[in-house]
Amino acid sequence: MRIFLIFISLLWCLSSNAQTSLLPTDDGAQQRYSATIDFGKAYVSGVCVMQREGNDIKACLFNEFGVSMLDFVYDSARDKVRIVRAMKMINKWYIKMMLRKDLRCLMKNMGEGREEYKNTRRNITYTFPVLQ
Repeated sequence: MRIFLIFISLLWCLSSNAQTSLLPTDDGAQQRYSATIDFGKAYVSGVCVMQREGNDIKACLFNEFGVSMLDFVYDSARDKVRIVRAMKMINKWYIKMMLRKDLRCLMKNMGEGREEYKNTRRNITYTFPVLQ
């Protein structure tokens, strides 16, 4: 019986550690991520910087050359993503609609401690590991 209780407590500790949020938690806190969006045949990589302001998490995604590709705001209270600015190639309503849905799922995953989201319908993988 004692071994069973130790095993259960170990599983509980491991599961509680896996639930740590990758998003900035304190007001004004910033976090940097190495961002990769893989489309199967091509990919886009760069850096994403996020900052929490109240319930909102403001994010900016830069490519490898320092050009801002996408600015968005995630409202964690309402669980909504609003795209503030997008570069010309992706500034189409149908692309922004897909990005809003995918970024919302990615932010929920990051809040649960996972750094990846895969859109299986479009075969797009978003990976945002934390930069040290």
